[in-house]
Amino acid sequence: MVDIVQTLMAVEGVPFHHEILSKQNTNLSNKKDITNTLCPVDMEYLDTYNIEPFITNLPVLMVDTKGQLVAKENSIWGEVGIFDQAENDILKDPDLIFEATIKLRGAFSYYNFDKPQYKIEFYKKSHKKDYDYGLGGMKPNSEWVLNGPFLDKTLVRNALMYDVSRELMDWAPDYRFVEVFVDGKYQGIYLAVENITRHENRLGLSDFGLASGQTAYIMKRDRVGTGELEYDSYGIRNGYTTNALSIQYPAFTEITKRQMSWIHKDFDDFEKKLYNTDFSKESFRYENYIDVDEFVDFYLINEMSLNHDAGYLSTFYYKELGGKFKLAVWDFNNAFDNYQGYTVKSYETLIANTDCFIYGAGEQARIVKKILNEIYSIQIKAFTVSDITNNPMKVEEVPVIGVNQMDSLEKHTRIVIATSLQFVEEIEQLLLDKGFVNVSSCAPDYDFDYELRTAYFAKMREQNQENFLLLRADNVHRKQKDMEKQVQVFLARSHKDKVADYTKYFTRYPYVVPVQAGAAMTDLQLEVLQDCTGEHISEKNGDYCELSVLYWAWKNRSSNYMGLCHYRRWFEIDELKLF
Repeated sequence: MVDIVQTLMAVEGVPFHHEILSKQNTNLSNKKDITNTLCPVDMEYLDTYNIEPFITNLPVLMVDTKGQLVAKENSIWGEVGIFDQAENDILKDPDLIFEATIKLRGAFSYYNFDKPQYKIEFYKKSHKKDYDYGLGGMKPNSEWVLNGPFLDKTLVRNALMYDVSRELMDWAPDYRFVEVFVDGKYQGIYLAVENITRHENRLGLSDFGLASGQTAYIMKRDRVGTGELEYDSYGIRNGYTTNALSIQYPAFTEITKRQMSWIHKDFDDFEKKLYNTDFSKESFRYENYIDVDEFVDFYLINEMSLNHDAGYLSTFYYKELGGKFKLAVWDFNNAFDNYQGYTVKSYETLIANTDCFIYGAGEQARIVKKILNEIYSIQIKAFTVSDITNNPMKVEEVPVIGVNQMDSLEKHTRIVIATSLQFVEEIEQLLLDKGFVNVSSCAPDYDFDYELRTAYFAKMREQNQENFLLLRADNVHRKQKDMEKQVQVFLARSHKDKVADYTKYFTRYPYVVPVQAGAAMTDLQLEVLQDCTGEHISEKNGDYCELSVLYWAWKNRSSNYMGLCHYRRWFEIDELKLF
């Protein structure tokens, strides 16, 4: 734990023994005079914040973009100057200057944080070859992440947990606290962190593969759209997991099609065994596929730190050629009760809680109660409503209470908002004003509602395989006749619709069958199929709603599976899954 103690002392300005700092200077023993070509420090900017003179015990990185815009999509060429002594004065010349590629990084942080996150890679002169440098005494490497702990005002959560993880796991990132300037302006304290990649000084995975495509590899689970080589694994396709999986190594510029195919199959095989319920067969035992000690340590580390993101975001799996899966820790800024989002949008955060309150007492609330209770054994303590006078005392044997009765509850009590969409923001603000911090919004069309329903139907499909057909983007483009034998979703529309051509806004898949509702009430024919043919109740549909289409489909159509949707509210598959 020397690193974190050292850093805290430095942040507080406390002098400490030179022997502790000596590891920072091993790369500079043969320092030569250099020409300082960096953008000069903006002294007026420092003076504005009363931080002049600037002398620090931490390493200093001077990032010079040469006036270019730094973006996430592409790297730019610039320079990085490094002050890496026991005491660093920015008015002096830096110890080293590297040519470097510079880009922004991050997912949620990229769009929401005022403190940008950077990825830099050091190069020798003329951009010809990357250069391994041991920043702050760490093991040499050319690639480094500059992590600005914007959410973590203490600045120590990642550092503390990296230290703990290195004590317990085969590998965890090393780091140094550094002061960062960009184009002469001070940006604050960052963590210079080892990124998770294959390298002899990082993850020492094999850098070769077999002719079959078999290779060592690194996978990352994170938000959809944040990885170069994302794919839907077996767990995602079957509703067991959410968020995207992407291949981090081999890199997308170097991986072969055969390697990619092998990695997909290998990870799918692991998940098939993991989610299989028959553990009596030796070949289905998960310990044949994972390093159990590593997984247990990873779980305990994240449980101990109350890490909201664990297993769901910023989660890295790696596997040596012929080895077992292991895990690497990464992001703890939301840990130790520091979750910054007001509403929790994922059902995983509820699973560890044995009871909770539901705000609402209507149909949506009863659906959420059923899912939480039957799938996750979460007990609902009470339904909560704004006005108790117009509600029953109990709903499905669960008490109904007024919102004022919650004032005595502990502020970390889990509350799920399950009401109509138009009331959600008002209720969120009400609960926020009362000080509640563990609130989930589960109104229709919310991600949380989708995830709960997906998990519920995945469980039902597992128990009753014959009752569910999984529709996916890779099988919905079959020929129309083949699809009609399996499934038809009847899309109800009428001549009263506000949108005349719905195909401008939605993708028309083969299983979607438009039917004109209330066709007997008008001479206008919009669709080939109308609800006034065969046995029907079309003439009763003066409101032109979906019910006459439902009746018509029941009496006149035959498919293994049939569904119903509205022209403005219908199934749109975008590499996701529907049940």
